[in-house]
Formats: sequence, C-alpha cells, structure tokens
Amino acid sequence: SLDPVEAYFHKKIIPVRQARRPYNETDTKDDKSHVTNLSKALREEQADIHRYWAEYRAALGDLRGMSEEEIEEELFPKLQHLVRDVLELLPTAAHLDNSAAFMGWDIILDSNMDPWLMETNLRPDMRESISE
Repeated sequence: SLDPVEAYFHKKIIPVRQARRPYNETDTKDDKSHVTNLSKALREEQADIHRYWAEYRAALGDLRGMSEEEIEEELFPKLQHLVRDVLELLPTAAHLDNSAAFMGWDIILDSNMDPWLMETNLRPDMRESISE
C-alpha cells in the first residue's frame, strides 16, 4: 500500500549485473564497458542468466573480501531504504485498495556499495528474470 507505504522484497530475486567488460573512460566506443542491459547481453552472448548472477555476486564478494551473505547483509538494508524513500514520494491519490504492482529499480553501486537510483520502471520486463 502507499498510505502507509508497504513494500515487499525477496532477496533471491534481486538480480545484480555489471558491464560485460571493465570500465574504461578513455574508450567511449566500446559499449560493453558501459552498458549493463541484461537482455542485450543475453542475446549477444547466449548467457545463462542464473549463472551470470551467481558469478557476479561471487566476484563482488571476492573484490570486497566478503561472502555473498555478508554482501547481502550490507547491501539489502540500503536498497530497502532507497526504495522506501522513493515510494514515499508517490501521490497517495494513486493508491487502489487490494491492488499490487511489480516495479523495476535500476540502481548503480558506487565503490562504497552505496546504491544510487538511475530509474524506476512501473512495468518491468521480467522475461529474462524468470525461468521458462
């Protein structure tokens, strides 16, 4: 609900993705080091999405010297706080009783693992996120 704000998270469905090549600010023509569009990556590389996420979470843990569980413990409260702050900005006039919605949140993490909102999608395309 929006009045008060009520949202539900599930840790296991939060996908994390990265650019397909390391960031290189001098090479602006190589979109693989800048674009994190998962649909594009999966089409071009025919990647397995579940393996993709697992490998990224493991790499992030290795980079920070933390386990995947420790990464989740540090990051999840920050994500909840960010989403709550944005939801509180929505007009309560848009609230409908007995209704629910999926929202997509495109968030970038800085070097301190602080999340920054890039955009919110009211009707996210979840085809690449669910099993057939």
